[in-house]
Amino acid sequence: MTDFRTRIRDRLTPKQAAALKTAYARGYYDWPRGSAAEELAETLDISAPSLHYRLRKAHDTVIGALFDSGTGPEKLD
Repeated sequence: MTDFRTRIRDRLTPKQAAALKTAYARGYYDWPRGSAAEELAETLDISAPSLHYRLRKAHDTVIGALFDSGTGPEKLD
C-alpha cells in the first residue's frame, strides 16, 4: 500500500494534492457533504471552476494509478 501511496503522491501536483486533501478533510466526499465546492474554493483562495478542475485532474491521477498498478479488473473485486 505504501508504494501505491507514494506513486500517487509523486504524480499529483502540489495544487492538486492541496485540493484533494482539503476536500477530504472538509467532508466534501461525505454524504451529505460537509462542505460545498464553493466553500472549499474560498478556503483555497481559488475560483470554484479552478477547484473542480484540480479535483478532476487529481481524481484522474488516483484512478489512473489504481488501474495502471498492474492490478487487473478481476483483482479489484
